[in-house]
Amino acid sequence: MTSRRTSSKAKLAHSADKQAFGLLNENHSVEGGLVSSEAELRALFASMHDAVMVIDRDGLYRKIAPTNPSLLFKPMEELLGKNLREIFPAEQADAFIIAIRRVLDTQQPERIEYELQIGERMVWFATYISPMNSYNTLWVARDITERKLAEAAQRESEERYHSLFDRMMDGVYRSTHEGRFVDINPAMVKMFGYSSREEMMEVDIKHDLYFSPEERGSHVLDTGKEEIEAYRMRRKDGSEIWVEDHGAYVHDEQGGLKYHEGILRDITERKQKEDALIKLQKAVDSSKDAIFLTDIHGVFTYVNPAFIALYGFQADELIGKVTPRVIKSGLTDPQVYELFWRKLTSGQEVTGELINKRMDGTFITVEGSATPIFDDVHTIIGFLGVQRDVTERKKSEEALRIAEANYRSIYENATIGIYQSIPQGIFLSVNPVMAQTFGYDSPQDMTRSIVSITDQYYADPVDRQRFERLMIEQGEVREFVSQNFRKNGEQIWVQENARAVKDEQGNILYYEGFVTDITERKRSEDDLYRAKDSLETTHRELQELLAHTQLLARTDGLTGLYNFRYFFELASYEFTAAIRYQRPLSIIIFDTDKLKEVNDTLGHVTGDKMLVKVAQAASLQVRSVDALARYGGDEFVVLLPQTNAQQAFPVAERIRASVAALRIETERGPLAVTLSIGIAELSIDPRDQNLESIVQRADKALYSAKAAGRNCTKIFHAE
Repeated sequence: MTSRRTSSKAKLAHSADKQAFGLLNENHSVEGGLVSSEAELRALFASMHDAVMVIDRDGLYRKIAPTNPSLLFKPMEELLGKNLREIFPAEQADAFIIAIRRVLDTQQPERIEYELQIGERMVWFATYISPMNSYNTLWVARDITERKLAEAAQRESEERYHSLFDRMMDGVYRSTHEGRFVDINPAMVKMFGYSSREEMMEVDIKHDLYFSPEERGSHVLDTGKEEIEAYRMRRKDGSEIWVEDHGAYVHDEQGGLKYHEGILRDITERKQKEDALIKLQKAVDSSKDAIFLTDIHGVFTYVNPAFIALYGFQADELIGKVTPRVIKSGLTDPQVYELFWRKLTSGQEVTGELINKRMDGTFITVEGSATPIFDDVHTIIGFLGVQRDVTERKKSEEALRIAEANYRSIYENATIGIYQSIPQGIFLSVNPVMAQTFGYDSPQDMTRSIVSITDQYYADPVDRQRFERLMIEQGEVREFVSQNFRKNGEQIWVQENARAVKDEQGNILYYEGFVTDITERKRSEDDLYRAKDSLETTHRELQELLAHTQLLARTDGLTGLYNFRYFFELASYEFTAAIRYQRPLSIIIFDTDKLKEVNDTLGHVTGDKMLVKVAQAASLQVRSVDALARYGGDEFVVLLPQTNAQQAFPVAERIRASVAALRIETERGPLAVTLSIGIAELSIDPRDQNLESIVQRADKALYSAKAAGRNCTKIFHAE
């Protein structure tokens, strides 16, 4: 058989089992007995469920009571007269013997726990060892296996709970009614952007996790049941987070409020989608286009206000009606509707124009589109339609068609340059204005003289290539600008609008277009561009000068730090914010010790060099959110937002230590520098009325440091 212990030594306790000691209290000798007769003693042992033994100082089993043989490591006859070292492994036997001798030496009972394998099962014992005399001890061993198993089950349950608690994707919390966390899980810490559980446990829920303390009030009502609410909160970085809170209050047995507990789910993305959906609904409702939805049978399920305004129906007169039957005019070919419907039901978008009828019977021409709406498995569940009234536009197009006919008549008699040419680079015809523009005596003179438009008409052959490419790709050119030759070799700028005339097969037959001389306009444009470039250069130089001037206005010329004036602009803003949100704010003021002696003995150049080194060393010790400035002379000032005086003290000490470590080379050898530093913080009660109050207190603390012997840091304390 084998035995097992929970540790290398038996666990010892100094509390005695009163029941066991009451039943078997041998304070003198084993031979004295516990009861008046052997029969009574046997009856007493028979009623006990514990194993009772007498073991001497050397670990020898002297007596074993016939109480509960099932708890013995071995049968009784195999134990009597044997030493513990003969029964148990050496380590365990030694631990038992050490416990026996300690009990005998101190004459004080002890309790130990250990685990043994008896038969096929492992049994946990709680054994009470008490001294019987100077040599023998009484052992009362009780089976505590069930209790141990229950404790193990409880630990396992707690471990499962903590594992679930730590692994949940949602935030889990417990908090007091006053606004302090009792417990939070890792998901909660991550959700709010804190670096650790410990950091978040320190927050004031009302002030740190809400944009205003009043926002928390409606979420902490004790209604006696679980509440599910959605509301906004604030992350550590100040950003907004929307959460869904499944929470309830937990009470003690007397009905008193213990804490609030719940699960927070980040619904920011859902809230953003809901807000986007609301915006989309508003956009649809405010759209000037008529928008409607139908089911898969073409029955209206939604119309926006623009649709109602366009057709004159009320929404309840349209919803539930089949689309074409309500607004069909009879003027559109039924095959058009059939084609539209086939395309839609096959999943295609359709666009086109329809003539529909309004409620008052008037006809309108609409231009629109209809698109299938699919579900997640790409099944059509309805259709979206968008329509626009183009009745007036159609009228305008008809008017334009008539105008174009009139325009062609005018075109034939136009007073601007008009030409026809073929892609091979020869003019077919030009009008008199065209010939005159290019310095030719007549249209015939121009068409005969130019045998290659590329070489004789364009100053840059690339322009001809660009013209032909646009004609091939687009069939026309609009406001095409190029530089061209006149007959005498002079160059002019012209603007062309031309199109390609094609045969039925789409082959280009010729080009025809209008030409306008824009030479004077180009010269004016060039002058304007040059003036614009000059103005932009001047503007850029002025901007650079302004930026440099602004930099000089807020920095100290010697140290490169913020100057006194700009520092107070920043500090005033932080002071106002600290008062409003009741956040801490501290100011550090420090100056160099004995700068005047340095200036008097080594010169102001050395003194200035020392100030620059001090500024550089101090800059390395402050945070990016802090503001370090030269206060004047050899005084410097640091603004520390969201920092109290105690938190500012280590910063001040780092500055002092870093400066003390400097060694400034001078003609008389290395020069050491020390600082005297004063610290003051924002006072809430009584509340500071202005920033200068804090500065004055910090200045007083500085003089306290001077009075204390310099090279030290003092925090202002009210007397």
